[in-house]
Amino acid sequence: MRPRSIERSAQHVEEAAGLLKGSFGAWVRHECKIEPRTVLGYRKVARHLSGHRKFLVKQKLTPSAAVILASAKPEGREAALHSLRSGRRINADEMKIVVSSGETRKSATSGLPAFRKAANSHASDVAGRLGRLVAEINSALETHSPALLDLAKGARPLSLQLVAMTWIGDPSSEDGIRVLSRALEDFAKARKSGQLEESAHGLVERFANFGNVEEPKATAPAPEAAPDTRTANQRRRALTSISTPFKHGLTSFEVCAGGGGQACGLSKAGFQHVGMLEMDPDACETLRANFGADHVIEANLVGYDPGDVGPIDLFAGGVPCQSFSKASSKRNGEDDDRDCFPEALRLIERMKPRAVMLENVEGLFGPDYDMYRHRILGRLGKLGYACEWRKVRCAWFGIPQTRVRTILVGFLEADAMSRFRWPEAVAHYKDEPYPVIGAIDWWLRSGGYVPSDEVTDAFDCVAPTILGGSTKKESMDFGQRKTAEKWRAMTLITTRWGELPPAPGHDGPILPANGLIAALQGFPADWKFRGDRHPVYRQIGNAFPPVVALHLGCAVATALTGIHHDPGRAISLQGTRFRLEPVRSTNADGTPREPRPPASALLPQTRDLRIRKLAATSSILLRENEGEFPHESVYPPHEGDDREEAELEHYVWYWGSLDKERVAQAAADGAGSGVPPAAKI
Repeated sequence: MRPRSIERSAQHVEEAAGLLKGSFGAWVRHECKIEPRTVLGYRKVARHLSGHRKFLVKQKLTPSAAVILASAKPEGREAALHSLRSGRRINADEMKIVVSSGETRKSATSGLPAFRKAANSHASDVAGRLGRLVAEINSALETHSPALLDLAKGARPLSLQLVAMTWIGDPSSEDGIRVLSRALEDFAKARKSGQLEESAHGLVERFANFGNVEEPKATAPAPEAAPDTRTANQRRRALTSISTPFKHGLTSFEVCAGGGGQACGLSKAGFQHVGMLEMDPDACETLRANFGADHVIEANLVGYDPGDVGPIDLFAGGVPCQSFSKASSKRNGEDDDRDCFPEALRLIERMKPRAVMLENVEGLFGPDYDMYRHRILGRLGKLGYACEWRKVRCAWFGIPQTRVRTILVGFLEADAMSRFRWPEAVAHYKDEPYPVIGAIDWWLRSGGYVPSDEVTDAFDCVAPTILGGSTKKESMDFGQRKTAEKWRAMTLITTRWGELPPAPGHDGPILPANGLIAALQGFPADWKFRGDRHPVYRQIGNAFPPVVALHLGCAVATALTGIHHDPGRAISLQGTRFRLEPVRSTNADGTPREPRPPASALLPQTRDLRIRKLAATSSILLRENEGEFPHESVYPPHEGDDREEAELEHYVWYWGSLDKERVAQAAADGAGSGVPPAAKI
């Protein structure tokens, strides 16, 4: 039926309902052979969703879901429409959850009983988890088990929840909670064997004596904490490339971590890694250099046994993509020995995380792998997860590449899935992508090179997808012939590889280096890569861009916690690392601060600068600026009538071994072109 026919039919139904008040239902059942309830749903759809008809048809919304959407309250309807605009496909059952989560309460106090019930349930859950943890700690102490360190690492989120709890009732119980939370926090922070055992015994004792704890009476007032005398610049320098403004305490376990692109983005989104699994030794060294050695696991994903890693909020990773990559000559999909999706599903079934986020290449969305993607969804569905596949364009988040990744996101909790929104494009990057020159300009200038207008214009574009390849790839290249031509059009050399940015005064095509590729992938400027040139290139090329992982991580954290996490806060925090304040004239205590020596005094002094001195003191330059020559008596006797040539001879005599022919040629060129000879020199 055409749109106009649908609109006319809706108008006729409304007219009939107005004319047949009280008997409309019987008329519909007798004349139209349709149940009145069904017609009522269609009337609501025409009344509330007619302005979104084209969009909803494009989203392939089912009639049942449309009726539920039209019957919802305005705030619930708006929340569901926002979720649909983010690209989600919502069926009828999910629509009920989405619209109910978006509806607000009638009054501020009507939800108080439900809140009390939820708070009591949360407190009971925390108490139960704490009891199980103490029982495991006690068992580990009795058997001298090495699992004590793993228990301490897993106790961190529970410690944060216990600190946040408020006990209403007996003040002595509140004191007991405070003492118990300090004991749990000490155990969670302990890492050495002696500290572990001591803090574990203390936690078990505090838990056993809970309710009978008395705070020691202070015999003297506690000393005031020393004021923080650090300057704003010093506090900013304490930030790292993985610092985050979010304190939600969610944990993550990542497989196939590689060079740490996804781990970097998730850390900025506030996730605390309890494990990063990677089999490549060089990539593991990169992870240790940036995250520390505590949670880096150098092992193969195939057959890996995670043991008891504690509760996991997010299972993430980028399993090997050669089975589906368009750049691979052998794409066997699920029949390929390199396909590690079954191993990732095995670990998900074992760990039972609250959320799952896996990324792979765009080729996985090809029609040849439709059934394979559906089988993965079916397997996760049997485990209790609600999941979605989505193609994400990295250029929408400021990555100057045509890079597209396939993302799988799933949640164990239905409410979390209903709250999840796919990240939308940042700023104007959907229509006007971020150019290559914007990402690599700092790297080009880091060696003193100043890019010309021609170079800047050549890099004012979006680059092709960077390909890292597998360990079997013996060289670093820019892909096949057509792709390599695009890189050459950006004034890059595609047959050789360098290590440093261009030198000052460089002219001609630019030799690429790993620093340039890392900038194109969005890695922080101070990210520490480890390994030889080729392994480092492979780590960079195969990485998931950190800024894309940040946006997805914030979306997952928002869905898990129900609190909005804006990725812009993390980006702003990273920006403060490079925004220094002017130096104050006084110290923190008000005393005057000694002036700093000028920057020139800190640089090595160069004495042998004859050409520069000649250019700065030449009478030719003085004639241009002052309009007269120095007095003739300052020069020794000379021959000839050409005053400019004679002056150059005098300065050659004065400065010693200066190349006379070069200066004379510069004077001749300057006289012919109208440019001062000193400027030519």
